[in-house]
Amino acid sequence: MSLTAKRVAKLIRHATGRFHDGHGLYLQVFNRHSASWVLRYVRHGRERMLGLGPVHVVGLAEARQRARQARLMLLDGIDPVEDRQTKKVAAKVAAAKTISFAACAEQYQAAHEGQWRNAKHREQFIGTLRQYAFPIFGELPVERSAQASFISALRLLRLDLSGETRP
Repeated sequence: MSLTAKRVAKLIRHATGRFHDGHGLYLQVFNRHSASWVLRYVRHGRERMLGLGPVHVVGLAEARQRARQARLMLLDGIDPVEDRQTKKVAAKVAAAKTISFAACAEQYQAAHEGQWRNAKHREQFIGTLRQYAFPIFGELPVERSAQASFISALRLLRLDLSGETRP
């Protein structure tokens, strides 16, 4: 039996469990303060559950529309759960690329400072970057701080790749 808006409201107030609307769409009620929409489907012999949103944000009509869009993706051979995860990773990568070289280096040092033998080594790492690299490309986004930028910076600093100063 298909759900109605009135029945959804009643189920949220008085019941817990999973209630079927049709074609894999379910209302999932945990308690009267927590309910959401999910689409259940099977892909390559594996059951998948795609969250479509909480009931207080996504109504029945919108949940049906979102479920329909996900089913269309499945028809096109796209797994909606994997597609969502891929988009999240792509967004994180894009955000990471906008971070400046200086901020990235400082985060790297903070994450790895326990691996250096002593405080002097920790300070030498970031100090050298602050003195020589940050003034040249410290504010560039990491994405634009390509190998060519580093090599040209080394040439500007009159250093060769072995770290020895040239006359």
